[in-house]
Amino acid sequence: MKPIKLKICGIGPYAGEVQEIDFSKFEDKGIFLISGETGSGKTMIFDAICFALFGQTSGTYRNAKRMRSDYADSSTPSYVDFYFSHQEHEYRIYRALAYERAKKRGAGTTEEAEKAILYYDDGTPPVERTVSAVDKALQEILQITPKQFKQIGMIAQGEFWKLLNTSTKDRTEVLRSIFMTDGYAALADKLWLKVKNSSGEVADTEKSIIQYLHDVKGPCEDQPVTQTAPEEDTNNPELMLDDELKEMLAKTDATGHVADVDSVLDLIGRIVQNYEDKLAVYTEDLQSARSTKENFTEYIGVLEEYQQALQALPEKKQLLQQAVEASLQAQKVLAEAKSHSEEIDKLKQIVSQIQQEQEKYQQRSSLEKSIAQLQKAEKDLLAEQEDVKQQQEKLKLHIKELQDGIVKLKESPELFEKAQSKRQIIADLYKKLKALLADKQQAYEKLAQELKTRQGKLQEAQAVYDKAAAQRQAGERLLENCRAGILASELQPGMPCPVCGSMEHPHLAELPQDNITEEQVEKLRLAEKKSQDAKNDASTVAAKAKSDVDNQVQQIKELSLEYLQHELYGEQYQSLSMTDRLDMDEAGNIMLDMKQIWELLQQEAEFVCALGMAHKKVLDKLALDKQKLDKCQADLDKSQKQQEKLNDTVAKVQTALQNTQKEMALQQGQLESLAKLAYASWQEAKAAMEKADKQQKDLSNNITVAEENNNKLLQEVTSLKSAIKTMEEGNKARYNKVCQLKQKNFLSKVQDQPENEWNQLDWENLPDVKEMAQNQAEMVEIIQQLVTALTMNKQNNTEKAQRIASLQAGLGEKQHLNAVYNKLHKLVAGQTAGKSKISLEQFVQATGFDKIIWAANRRLTPMSNGQYELYRKENSGGGTTFLDLEVLDKKTGHRRDVGDLSGGESFMASLSLALGLSDTVASHLGGIQIDALFIDEGFGTLDRNSLDKALEILLKLSNASKLVGIISHREELIESIPQQIKVSKEAKGSSIEIETV
Repeated sequence: MKPIKLKICGIGPYAGEVQEIDFSKFEDKGIFLISGETGSGKTMIFDAICFALFGQTSGTYRNAKRMRSDYADSSTPSYVDFYFSHQEHEYRIYRALAYERAKKRGAGTTEEAEKAILYYDDGTPPVERTVSAVDKALQEILQITPKQFKQIGMIAQGEFWKLLNTSTKDRTEVLRSIFMTDGYAALADKLWLKVKNSSGEVADTEKSIIQYLHDVKGPCEDQPVTQTAPEEDTNNPELMLDDELKEMLAKTDATGHVADVDSVLDLIGRIVQNYEDKLAVYTEDLQSARSTKENFTEYIGVLEEYQQALQALPEKKQLLQQAVEASLQAQKVLAEAKSHSEEIDKLKQIVSQIQQEQEKYQQRSSLEKSIAQLQKAEKDLLAEQEDVKQQQEKLKLHIKELQDGIVKLKESPELFEKAQSKRQIIADLYKKLKALLADKQQAYEKLAQELKTRQGKLQEAQAVYDKAAAQRQAGERLLENCRAGILASELQPGMPCPVCGSMEHPHLAELPQDNITEEQVEKLRLAEKKSQDAKNDASTVAAKAKSDVDNQVQQIKELSLEYLQHELYGEQYQSLSMTDRLDMDEAGNIMLDMKQIWELLQQEAEFVCALGMAHKKVLDKLALDKQKLDKCQADLDKSQKQQEKLNDTVAKVQTALQNTQKEMALQQGQLESLAKLAYASWQEAKAAMEKADKQQKDLSNNITVAEENNNKLLQEVTSLKSAIKTMEEGNKARYNKVCQLKQKNFLSKVQDQPENEWNQLDWENLPDVKEMAQNQAEMVEIIQQLVTALTMNKQNNTEKAQRIASLQAGLGEKQHLNAVYNKLHKLVAGQTAGKSKISLEQFVQATGFDKIIWAANRRLTPMSNGQYELYRKENSGGGTTFLDLEVLDKKTGHRRDVGDLSGGESFMASLSLALGLSDTVASHLGGIQIDALFIDEGFGTLDRNSLDKALEILLKLSNASKLVGIISHREELIESIPQQIKVSKEAKGSSIEIETV
């Protein structure tokens, strides 16, 4: 960052906007001094730069919120406008303070908000949304905090000791920006995050394994209620496995860790094998019980089906007998329905005949409607013809009236145009008269007043001159009377008299009591000359004022004559009889009678106004007549067009009437040819047709229904016969099946039945068989519950073992990564046991800081006459003082803390350290770029020898493209640095003067 230009307004001791500071003028020599008395505002220049960049002042003890000038009035803003260059770009930052000002409207005050705007040189839109947004943008550009800027580029008054004695923690922030070591700190943070995350992943994995272990079902868990618990035997394998599982759960719950995942998986595997062994036994028992249950179920089902079939056979035979009787009756009904076939044919002929004549019925109906419409149309056309004739007669009379009116009003437009033109002339003349009265009267009165004033001043100047002339004349007379006394006062014994030449002077002339000298007379002459010049000037001004009045009067006379001789007046003008007076009077006389002229012009304006009002009435009447003429002409055109339309309408009506009458005669002939139809209308014919159609359809439908019913009953008889035959054959098969199932062992208790009677069986044993089947079903359910519980426990344990096994591989990898991350973090963070506690970032910063100290010692050694040299403290092991400083005193050979240095020694060390920081910043690529150094006071603590050496170092530094600014009272610096900003303290606020010589 290098300053270019600074504008200050309304801050500190500066009441308003002061002279702009152009820092580019100091670039030739690179160093400048800010001088001035205490409290004048020297430090405020540095504060303004720091405030512009960061919104803060340069020192710790000054508050940016109190920078508002006490000298500034409420209308003066408080702002800093700072231009600077950075990284080959130029920027401008405008920052205004928040302050209270008087309201622009009403009483009281209002708060003017803080404001900041950042401008770029590449066309980028300025940043001005909020102050924080501007601060953020500047931070991104400069890559430095206010605190770091004060340590690198601006050593404020009272801050030298802080720069030198800054703690390792604060200095780390500065060096982090310079050497960009934030990556090392970020690396340590990321590694620590890796350690935490990987530790969490290991813990989560172990937690999941423990949870899965808790979900494992022991061999004695979840047994069915009918299952007898194993005896309390220490050698029982199931009890041993269950105890082993409980012991493992107790250990993992107590430690929160899994000591050996393989042991966990082995135990779960043995429990799963125990479940598999028991499942093999119970699965075989379940299959045997299900087979016996299925045999019972099959036998009972066949027997019940056989019983139902035997009971349904008589019912089927009864239905067959009913169907045969119904079929015989349906055949009789069918014969009766077919006896009406001839009647159906006759009815169909009637329907066909009416359908063929439908079009003629419709044509006749259409003709009747059309003829009725034509008759109505004929009547309407005759009425319309009569109405149009009446309208034609009325329209002829109206046209005649309009034509007569047009003849009467024919001259109205021409008269209106003439009257309108004359009204405009009247209006123009009235406007001119009013302008003459308004402008010329005011101008004349102003000039007349000015003439009066100037003539009064001329009279005053004349009186002063007359008095001065009289005084001068009196003085000259008095001087003549005093000349002898004046000559005598200078005579000495032996000196010849300039008048008579005598060497003796017994009776010297004496000065009269009222005397005057030559010098006093000369003063009176000069006073007379001055008053004469003043009188002449006043005479010239009065003459000019008189000329202006005469010219104004002449103009008024000419304009008055012009307006009063206007052709508009005619005979009225003669009655005023003013022009003769105006022609006869001279300009001077007119001036004395201007009041009469104004009254005459005012009367003339009133007369013209009245004339205009009267003429307006005439113009309004002519305008109304013109409107009447225009309306008559428009109505005439409209009526003539309407007359043409009525003529066309008459012709059209006559044509339509003839066509209607012709068409009506034609249709009446067609209607007579259709008079022979059987029915009076199509509605009657259609009703007769629908009645005949319904009758024939009803008769036909009776035949169809009888045929369908007969066919249906025949099919039912056939179907029942087939079903009875099928049932008898099925019963024989079921009987054989029952006999086969009876011979199985599980039915040994069932009594034998006679095999030769297939349709007769004894059902007394069926309830006993059903009870046996129910008992067997309950046995199957019990065994099934046991198998299901064993299967679910086996599947659960198998699934948990699989999940634990899947986590086992990841657990080892996570434990390995956690160990690696932990080791790397301790190494980067400086936490390795038995090693130095310095972190990687601290190591890099310490190396860079050594270079800064080396650069600082290049200035401190010669500045202190070789006595002092800075050193970085050796790390004490805790890693908290590795950037602290100590100083080697070569006279004693001992190192001591920099806080023990005197004021002058501290300033030299601080200045050297700041210059070392600047060198390192400038040479470190990608770091902070500060091309300026500002030093506020501190030189007062140096002796003359140290001051000369410090100044020599700063001059060398400024020649290396760095701008150095110094605030100091030292006379040696004021004499040695020609480029200066001089601040002067004044009663109403300080001011700035810039010297670049």
